[in-house]
Amino acid sequence: LYPCVVVIFVLLEMITVLSCLLEIHVVPEPGLHLGTFSGWKRMNEEGNGTAIRTMVFYERWLGSNKMLMSILTLITAFSKEHVIRISTCIAIIGTLSLYFVNMHPLLHEMHEKNELEMPQVPRILQLLV
Repeated sequence: LYPCVVVIFVLLEMITVLSCLLEIHVVPEPGLHLGTFSGWKRMNEEGNGTAIRTMVFYERWLGSNKMLMSILTLITAFSKEHVIRISTCIAIIGTLSLYFVNMHPLLHEMHEKNELEMPQVPRILQLLV
């Protein structure tokens, strides 16, 4: 069962990786990518090249890290060592929990300030809590 869950998780993560690294937006607009954020749109309109390159760099860095984590998780899912599988599960749960500490409050604040053009943000916030 664990390898099946990991394969599904990795496939879902690849949607984000495609969006971050290749700018292929699999999720219909508006999705959670740079073009959704009002600050990004303002930077593009003002032509702030340094800020734009910085944001693109961080988006690609995010995609690369997600790809790395997904591949390592996939490899460990097919390991026969139970210690490796259990420690991988603990590591994944721990790192995904960081979302609630770091990103969830920021997403909520950005939504309240109308910095996101995503009608589904309230639903995302409800689902994740």
